[in-house]
Amino acid sequence: MILGENLSAGDSLYDGIWDNTAPFSAAVYWLLDELFGRAPLAHAILAMLLVLIQAGQFNIMLLNYKAYNENTYVPALIYTVLAHIFFDFYLLSPPLMSMTFLLMAIRNAFKVVSGRGKDESLFFLGAYVGVAGGFFLPTLTFFPALLFALMIFTGTKPRQYLLLFIGVALPLAVIVLYFFWQDNLQDFYFGYLMSLNLFGSDNYLGTLSLLALAAIPSLFFVVGLYNFSRRNYTIYQTRLQQTMFYSLIAGIIAIVLSAEKSAYHLLLLVPAWAFYISHYLLLVRRHIKAEGIFWLFTILVLALHMVLYLEVVPEIKPYVNAERLLVNSRPEEELVAGKRILTLGRDVSLYQHAKLATPYLEWRLASRQLSELDYYDNLVDAFRYFQQDTPQVLIDDAGIVPQLFQRMPTIESRYRNSERFPHVWVLQEQD
Repeated sequence: MILGENLSAGDSLYDGIWDNTAPFSAAVYWLLDELFGRAPLAHAILAMLLVLIQAGQFNIMLLNYKAYNENTYVPALIYTVLAHIFFDFYLLSPPLMSMTFLLMAIRNAFKVVSGRGKDESLFFLGAYVGVAGGFFLPTLTFFPALLFALMIFTGTKPRQYLLLFIGVALPLAVIVLYFFWQDNLQDFYFGYLMSLNLFGSDNYLGTLSLLALAAIPSLFFVVGLYNFSRRNYTIYQTRLQQTMFYSLIAGIIAIVLSAEKSAYHLLLLVPAWAFYISHYLLLVRRHIKAEGIFWLFTILVLALHMVLYLEVVPEIKPYVNAERLLVNSRPEEELVAGKRILTLGRDVSLYQHAKLATPYLEWRLASRQLSELDYYDNLVDAFRYFQQDTPQVLIDDAGIVPQLFQRMPTIESRYRNSERFPHVWVLQEQD
């Protein structure tokens, strides 16, 4: 919401506001702010609609390409249940938005694998992955996964592979050209690539937490995978199963490559999970047994969700600590309410009651400049940002304000240290 608010106010992405959100996702946040302002409900409703659309997409895809031996809506049901693994799945996150286009790419891969695909199917397969990368860069890992499936299962010609590569490159080329025309290519490069962990990571949940959240669907997935080995399938169905397995590997790699890791990144695994779990349930011959397994799965997923959300089992908290995911109240709220502020550090909670001054939203990006003020270019840029959009309140969670003031004494002269909060500086003109 902070990103959308500043973009709506006229700031340019990666230059006027420093963040690592991909351009298409940022455009959605800008549009939501234009239409609704700071409205968490608007974000939540759109996220819910996307999940329902994706569940429908997923089910129709499997019906059209006869992935199962019967027509069923079980995959859509399982997909929806898996979208409730953890409460931050309800966020309108870049992975959630990108999944809409990844499902379209997988649909085109199924089309080609089934022998129904033409040249345009290959082009759009690549284009959909490229658009997904415009929403969330790590999802480009799905391109080599689907390419590998095509190389194994189809007789695609070199000319058709060229169409595939043109398709994935086209949306990304449009993004690059846009920032080139805006004379903002270098900032785009640093901001966009910072969504990868090549330059450090900021994990809201650790690996152990993600594994704990993924345990239940992974267990049912493994059971389903084991049952596949004991069944006979047509060659066509086997190819679809393997294509979905490659997409699962691509999703895992995308999560590993992501600079920020939270529960909602597991959304990238939901289609493959839903595919295999649905397959397993449909293989159960006794209807009552299948119903029992489904309700066991659903209850376990929702129970884990509620246990973690309500923190009714304190022993689990060390393994899945959701504290960092929450916007917590802070004692400085009364001081910053309604003002333009700058928080130097990872915690953005105070922006709930204030607005961002200066471009420094994403701390990993900001710290690369503010922690290295011995470099002349960094010092000049930081001074310019503070002059153009001077924060009314500075909150120094990172402990770098003394160093910053030492380099910029004219900025220091405009602030006084708060008596109540030693790490807070207030602009004197606002007294």
